[in-house]
Amino acid sequence: MIKKRTMIMFHFCVGGISPFQMDLFSKLKKLAYSADRACCRTMFTCIKCSRILQDREIREMFMHTNILQIKSFQTSTNMPIFPLRILTSYEAKIAKIYNFWTFRHVIKLNILQSLKHRLPRSSLEVIYLSFIRPIMEYADVVWDHMTDQDCTLLENIQLAAARVVTGAIRYTSHAKIYEECGWDTLQARREKHKLALFHKIIHKDTPAYLYDHIPPTVGTRAGRPLRNNSNFTLIKTYKDYFDNSFFPETVRLWNNLDEKLKSVASYESFIKLLNKPTIQIPKHYYSGSRKPNIILARLRMGCSELNDDLYRIGVTGSPACSCGARRENPFHFFMTCPNYTFIRQQLHAEIITLSKYSIGTILYGDKTKSDEVNRDIVNLVHNFIIDSNRFQ
Repeated sequence: MIKKRTMIMFHFCVGGISPFQMDLFSKLKKLAYSADRACCRTMFTCIKCSRILQDREIREMFMHTNILQIKSFQTSTNMPIFPLRILTSYEAKIAKIYNFWTFRHVIKLNILQSLKHRLPRSSLEVIYLSFIRPIMEYADVVWDHMTDQDCTLLENIQLAAARVVTGAIRYTSHAKIYEECGWDTLQARREKHKLALFHKIIHKDTPAYLYDHIPPTVGTRAGRPLRNNSNFTLIKTYKDYFDNSFFPETVRLWNNLDEKLKSVASYESFIKLLNKPTIQIPKHYYSGSRKPNIILARLRMGCSELNDDLYRIGVTGSPACSCGARRENPFHFFMTCPNYTFIRQQLHAEIITLSKYSIGTILYGDKTKSDEVNRDIVNLVHNFIIDSNRFQ
């Protein structure tokens, strides 16, 4: 039995209203009223999302999943989690539910996974950064005060997309994955979004009622010069839920910024400095055919199909190479393994004309050389990987 003051939300990912969707809405409405007409109210939400979800086949897969779960609702006494979500007044965060509901299904359907070996790395990255991540960040300054568990669930979605883009396998270090793709964590991006909005608020580029919530600066309250005069007074909180909300948390984030960054008045300049990338991904990481590109990326991340990497994650019983060496790691594979002496000599003869022959050059390229030279080096390394037949 549904308790009073409970709201059932039917949340859909659609590209627009169609007769098929209107018919589905009417069926859902009947189901909701048949559950308990007196104790519930129904709110239908139609979210217009990205073009990748406007594809007819993908949309039908989403709708098919919804219908299956709705049928289970008719025959089960327990309320399912998706697409029927019980929301109390405390938990009614539309943006949060929209994010989790949408992308759990996207991951289950493996939309990006099905394109993993069909599209180059650059195209997969564009799909994620343009069509998937913006939806996960919709109105994130409002619902960011989530639990650590929900934050981890949301971060795992981005990590799953990063594994598709880079070709990383499970048990790969998360730090190595982010280093390989050059993305910020979603938590770091939400903090930047808060700071960007806070910059607008303190410069009165937002409605006045938001500026009224800004606390006074330390210098204003002290009445004398202090080292932290430009910092805002921390907002007193008595509960963690309020302490993690927008103003108390963003004030702390703002106070920790560099003084030069806080003094930037132009919003465009502030955003440019705030979003300055900490890791520059070389262009040659995106070159070459997809399969050797994935293999080389896995070698860089330290979680490849070499026995030393597999032994470290518990897949094989020994890190030894088939040639008898104690450890089959990237250095052994590219530099010393007698199984690939002939093709290694060819690789050495061609790379030495472009740069220094070392394991660093083979895996990461030469930072002192141009992008064209590094692309040539990567292509030579890809040919070596294919000719070795080691990663079949």
